[in-house]
Amino acid sequence: MKKIASSRTITAVCLPVLVILLSIMLVLVVSDCGSTQDESHLMDRALIDTVAQPAPLVNAGAAVGSGAVLNAASLPFEVGAKLVFAANSTGSPARVDFDLEGPWDLTRGPSALTLTMAPVDKSDAPHADRFPDATMVVRSSWKPALVEDKYIFQDLDAESWLSYGNAGADRLVVFSQPSHALIFPAAVGDRWVDIYQQTEDGRVTDIRAENRIVAYNTLEVPAGRFDAFLLQTRVTATSDNDSVSTWDYVWLVPGIGRAAEIVSLPGEKDEVFGKAFSVYRLQDYNA
Repeated sequence: MKKIASSRTITAVCLPVLVILLSIMLVLVVSDCGSTQDESHLMDRALIDTVAQPAPLVNAGAAVGSGAVLNAASLPFEVGAKLVFAANSTGSPARVDFDLEGPWDLTRGPSALTLTMAPVDKSDAPHADRFPDATMVVRSSWKPALVEDKYIFQDLDAESWLSYGNAGADRLVVFSQPSHALIFPAAVGDRWVDIYQQTEDGRVTDIRAENRIVAYNTLEVPAGRFDAFLLQTRVTATSDNDSVSTWDYVWLVPGIGRAAEIVSLPGEKDEVFGKAFSVYRLQDYNA
């Protein structure tokens, strides 16, 4: 990927969907309760015509609101790491209460399902040969096991967090070009527009994702209290001349990764809403 000098404008093509949903994120991206909950929505998006304001290079551990930056080194993806989320039931919208500034208290919420995301060896993933450029794979699995495990094919370097698609034993989703979940260094105020195509079972869906890092503040989830970046993505999926849009919010914690995610109902017009299609809250981790 080429870095474009001072303006940080880049061109690429983007990531998964969360509601096209039904179906993804990504991831990131971003899901996995049978195409109806795509936790990779945050992780699976690629960039085109990305525009972001330059950000100062400071430690991500700086005080809240001080211009903290998220770097690739802040996202652990070693085999053995694990994130465990409490999630709402499939087809059961959940009430949510959040804003775009923070601090955010997500300690209470739905917990009917458990989502576990963990890096695995690429050789253990189905259809790995379809993603030759992916250097890491994250497996997502549900309890109760309502759907098969999903394997998200990714890459992480000093410049970006990439995704190439995802697969299961009976499912294969391929992106036309590598997608970008984040561009590094990432800071509040960064913006980019992602445009990509995803193909599943011969069906092609066009995605437009308008991304913005809106805040850095304190987040509380069942797993604890952390300083977190809030990434907002407005996703529009178009297939067979029909379009549907959703809002996806992902909280990213340096040293852990994703700590929470809220996805709107399809067709939601307001960026802050009270009822969500999907809610994921970190309840345990081993980073």
